[in-house]
Amino acid sequence: MNKEYLTIQKQIDHLVNDKNIDRATIQESYFKEQTYLDLVNPYSDIVSIGRDSKTNNHVYEELESFGKFIESNHIDDSISCFLRHALGAFEKSFKSFLMNIYCKKMYDEGDAQVKDYSWIERYKRNENVFDLVPLGYQHYRGATVVLDSGDGKYLKRIEVLDEILAESQNTNPSNLMAKHYLNKYGYIPMFVVIHTLSLGKLLSLFDMLPIDDKISFIRFYFNDVNKKVDGMHVDKIQKDFKTLVIIRNITNHYEPIFPFILNYHQNSFKSLLDVLSALKNHYSRCLTLSKVSFDDLHHFSFDSNPYSSPKIDRIHKVIDAIG
Repeated sequence: MNKEYLTIQKQIDHLVNDKNIDRATIQESYFKEQTYLDLVNPYSDIVSIGRDSKTNNHVYEELESFGKFIESNHIDDSISCFLRHALGAFEKSFKSFLMNIYCKKMYDEGDAQVKDYSWIERYKRNENVFDLVPLGYQHYRGATVVLDSGDGKYLKRIEVLDEILAESQNTNPSNLMAKHYLNKYGYIPMFVVIHTLSLGKLLSLFDMLPIDDKISFIRFYFNDVNKKVDGMHVDKIQKDFKTLVIIRNITNHYEPIFPFILNYHQNSFKSLLDVLSALKNHYSRCLTLSKVSFDDLHHFSFDSNPYSSPKIDRIHKVIDAIG
């Protein structure tokens, strides 16, 4: 089945004729500021009262206000705004941790200026370097597991190592901090290179650390120096951190967060709430600048019906976790 492109006017006509939306509640300016994919699609599961058993299309009240879509959109924006601030704080502290842990390992090996990157080639040859997990191995559920050279985790490690090496040798870096150090000192130290890496690459660096280092960051993240953490817990937290990367990508590109929340796999939803709650609790000192209040969001109900109630409940739980 082909999907025809609709002009803004046709999009409005479609809402009126096929979704029973009151035309008087729709302003054309909405669709000049945001796309239909931002305004309507992410919230249909919340606003509608069910789906047609034959066509699987959403079913709406006899005459519905477009204001319900706008309200959902505003709540989505509030959640995303919070998450952008919290995830920014997380990424900064994560960089700080990795910068200090890796630079200390280089320093302890006698590299006072942390500019000797020869350890990377040695590590790629599967030699023992510092106390890192050997390149072809990983900790999993408290055991050491051999990685195949084609394994995604193995390839991501190689990728981040190659990027570190390339950036350290870059004679014309785009990163201003790297450019400053290169111009002033003639080299780019490890603590600057780490600053240039994406959150996904930082996770690969984290993955190569010995378990004791991982545990120290997890305790810092949950703000509990006595937190009991074993190998299985480390695996779970690393998986949760990958979820934070997904959320970061969504919010940084100003995509709606509702679809992610509503479609996040059921058996891990509590884990998602835990990691968001920890994000809020630990980085609250950085969030006072966001001026985002969730006090007025708890009325979000849309006159609950059996179809939308479980979905609205999910949104409420996320608001409770981060609000």
